[in-house]
Amino acid sequence: TLIKLNTDGSGVVVQKTLMSTEMIAQLTAMMQGFAEQMAGKEAGQKDLKMPELFNEKDALAKAAKMGEGVRFVSSRKITVEGMEGQEATYAFRDITKLRLNEKPEAPSMPGLQSTPSGNAGRETTFRFSRLPNGHSQLVAGFSQSPHKKTSDEPRVESRKAAKAPTAEQLEQAKKFFAGFRIGMAVEV
Repeated sequence: TLIKLNTDGSGVVVQKTLMSTEMIAQLTAMMQGFAEQMAGKEAGQKDLKMPELFNEKDALAKAAKMGEGVRFVSSRKITVEGMEGQEATYAFRDITKLRLNEKPEAPSMPGLQSTPSGNAGRETTFRFSRLPNGHSQLVAGFSQSPHKKTSDEPRVESRKAAKAPTAEQLEQAKKFFAGFRIGMAVEV
């Protein structure tokens, strides 16, 4: 995420989301399987159109989640060193109303129910003020870590112990998160 800030507190946000082409192929195959299962349940549906992992509709919808006065400007497909994805640009009028989620959203996958992401309160917010000397000051407020229980708080134990992942599941997770990073920069 790159925030390009103007002197009046307005600006643009450019967000790049990339995923390895190998992982995109796996997710696309999985989505194709779900689509075929759904088509089998819905007799009479002949033409299956596979939705894109990174699409403009999702980028458009994201603008509303980024705060008051944020609007979608554009999006484009990008390819970088064995990775594919999307670059989306949003404009904002007032950085103090901008809300950027620290937890990236997974691409939408038809046929799967979206689960609550638990992102409430995990937003980066901004304060912007003009100083008497003619300079401006920008302060980024990063959300705090979730509350940790103290030793005197009662513990609630899970009824079922979580199963440890298999070696194969761990390898899949390593592939999925290979090169994973989140970055935020401000250009003034």
